[in-house]
Amino acid sequence: MLKIVSFARSVIGRVPRPAGASNRAPRRVPAITRICYAPLLPDLPRPVAAGWPRSPGNRLANPISRNVPAQPSPAQFTRPAAVADTPYAMIRDLRTILDGWDYEPGKISVRKIIGRDGREKIQTRVDLGVLQFEPAGRPDGRRPYGCESMLSFFEARLREHIARHGSDEGFFLLPEDCRDLREEAHLYYQRYLSLFVLEEYDGVERDTARNLRVIDLCQRYAETEYDRTALESQRAYVLMMNIRARTYRAMAARRFEEALEIAEQGIREVALWEQNTDLPDDISADGEFEVLEALRDEVIAAMPSDAPPRIHARLQEALAREDYETAAELRDRLNEIRGQ
Repeated sequence: MLKIVSFARSVIGRVPRPAGASNRAPRRVPAITRICYAPLLPDLPRPVAAGWPRSPGNRLANPISRNVPAQPSPAQFTRPAAVADTPYAMIRDLRTILDGWDYEPGKISVRKIIGRDGREKIQTRVDLGVLQFEPAGRPDGRRPYGCESMLSFFEARLREHIARHGSDEGFFLLPEDCRDLREEAHLYYQRYLSLFVLEEYDGVERDTARNLRVIDLCQRYAETEYDRTALESQRAYVLMMNIRARTYRAMAARRFEEALEIAEQGIREVALWEQNTDLPDDISADGEFEVLEALRDEVIAAMPSDAPPRIHARLQEALAREDYETAAELRDRLNEIRGQ
């Protein structure tokens, strides 16, 4: 059974810049860089990985092949009509997968399928096709150097370095390493947006926490200034999505006081980050603050009517409209609850 969910982008919140983009680029849905066309249905196959050689020292060959084959001649695209009409030609056509699942601009549409391996997959509709993710591990299913991800690989190397030398002094990430980490973080970003639409908040928390570790690792160990700061402008967005996931998970369990504390703590964390980070003039966390403040209000509105935070919110509203009689009643109610 397919589970298809569509959300307006406003539900997701502001979409961050693609990893590695200029700080002055407008915030937009990232360009699609990899679309895999399926020879079998309904599962999209993983591309065959090229060899993953390890170079001497700290320099690593990129485990994801960037070799682009020469453009085929027009004759290679021409098939006889008898061949083009065969079932094999039909199942290679991406439209076979997308029939009945139209792309809707301004919405994020996500569904779950059972893949050819019998395991669950996540598919996200995009304007020219579909993206497919593994629900856990690296979203494309690869295991660079036998590790769960490039981040896991570099974290293991850091631990080995500390064990060998007694400290992290001398450990660094080359530009190629940071580029691989940024590209991988973009895969996780695409998946956690899809998981958010599916309301699978455990997965959103996992993937956002993981991308925050990428930002920290690059900031601390990147060899160049560019690589140390390239992802920093996205920290507020990733924090916001992490906070939203944790808040909604607590709300689903009706732990409203915990949800409110998470939301308020998140607002403080983003404020502290903005205060302590030297950002370009055109970068701010205003969008993240707006989303988190709306989230706090949503938590309060979901609380029982006699919950102190909700009474306090009603008190502030009464004072704002100069309804002092109602405000006095609400203040008395608050004092009564606090005195119990």
